Amino acid sequence: MSRSLFARLHDRFERPRQLSREGLSRREFLAKLAAASAATISLPALATNPIRPREGAIGNVLILGAGLAGLSCSLELCKAGVPNLVIDARGVVGGRVRTIRDMLPGLTIEAGGEYIGANHPRWLAHAKDFKLKLLDARDKNEPETIHFLGRTLSDAEAESLYHEMDEALAHLTDLARTIDAHRPWQSANAAALDQRSLHDWLVELDASPLCKHAIATQATADNGVEPHQQSLLAVLAMIKGGGLEKFWTDSELFRCAGGNDQLAMRLWQCIGEPQFHLGTRVHTIQRKGDQFVTLANNRPPLFGTHLVLALPPSAWKSIRFEFDLPELRAPIQMGGACKWIAAFKNRDAWNTRSPSSALYADRDFHFSWNATLGQDETKGSALTFFAGADLAKNFCALDPASREKQGRAVLDALAPAAAPTMTRTLDWPNDPLTAAGYGVAAPCQWTGILPGLVEAPGPVYFAGEWCSPAFMGYMEGALDSGARAARRVIESNQ
Repeated sequence: MSRSLFARLHDRFERPRQLSREGLSRREFLAKLAAASAATISLPALATNPIRPREGAIGNVLILGAGLAGLSCSLELCKAGVPNLVIDARGVVGGRVRTIRDMLPGLTIEAGGEYIGANHPRWLAHAKDFKLKLLDARDKNEPETIHFLGRTLSDAEAESLYHEMDEALAHLTDLARTIDAHRPWQSANAAALDQRSLHDWLVELDASPLCKHAIATQATADNGVEPHQQSLLAVLAMIKGGGLEKFWTDSELFRCAGGNDQLAMRLWQCIGEPQFHLGTRVHTIQRKGDQFVTLANNRPPLFGTHLVLALPPSAWKSIRFEFDLPELRAPIQMGGACKWIAAFKNRDAWNTRSPSSALYADRDFHFSWNATLGQDETKGSALTFFAGADLAKNFCALDPASREKQGRAVLDALAPAAAPTMTRTLDWPNDPLTAAGYGVAAPCQWTGILPGLVEAPGPVYFAGEWCSPAFMGYMEGALDSGARAARRVIESNQ
């Protein structure tokens, strides 16, 4: 996800009337970061040496997927002394958290999961334990370019839009106050809210067409599907999980200095390399008695009494499951997302030609941002252009030359004559090991099929940002769901 339009406008204009949260100075920002870290959930201090599980506590748990969800699950099992094996087709850990280091030597650019919130307790706790530094990801000193409905908004129109969005989103926040963020299906009126879509709510909203369009475009880009495909209950659960008012302003504040993939690497090192089978592409999973067996080409079978699927549902179709499990047939909705990145030898290559790195639009791409903000930009700089939902689908359907043409055209409109030294497309929907961006529940899914996945009784369990109702779509959701799956494995044997 990107830093949302509302959060960007919040940084720029006067204190919101409804949310009552002032823009932050650098000193206030650092104080906020310190407070957020101190207020995180209590996690045991991590060992400096790899954790060795206690033999025989529970038969091997097979974890399929070495993204943040699988790593979080493995870590919690190791701390409980439960033997486990982590399997991934990629040769590295991290999954959809991937950092680019070869476009601009000495600088990092996020190819996948990008933003960390002050309301993301597990990420912050791990950052504190592993001594990972977080960088301010806000371009608050630059105005944004907003191009909606065929025209560019003036500063006065942008400020008016901000205040109208503030009032409209406050109503949505009020609806979220009674929602159980971690078990939204148990909330009052859950079925009725889940049957409604975000589009249904927007239709009834008393607001200008521009305000409705801005909220719909922001939700489409953030969640990777159109508003009519988003369960209202799912949206409310994310708002509640993000701290109600804080969801709108605090969910995308930081990046990890040196790259977000450092968290995956630290978890991998802490768990211990012998427990990982990387570069192992499982094509079949069998069930023989009380044992699961994974089959991969040119690799010996792996056995376990419990199975944690920490892969996005969009990737399940690449595996043959030779046992009946209704949850595996469920069409969990995944949104589309892609990035086009332009790298420059120095920031002046685009900054002198553009008033801002921040573009918000409803065609070609949804967002753009300074991907190297807070780093040593004497070594260069980069702009990331992001598309979600149909814009991502359309961009990813283009041949490489047409993608480059579209990217360059949008770049030229934002920063005329800026000439990148290198560009790259991150086409997550067509990545065979991912086949999507990230999850968002469709109407009726949070009271239908998803509770069975979140609270699976075993011996098959599920983990991933897509089944974390409070943090769906965020790296925090992957960490949260992995820890939850580990708890369920442990509880099933007590």
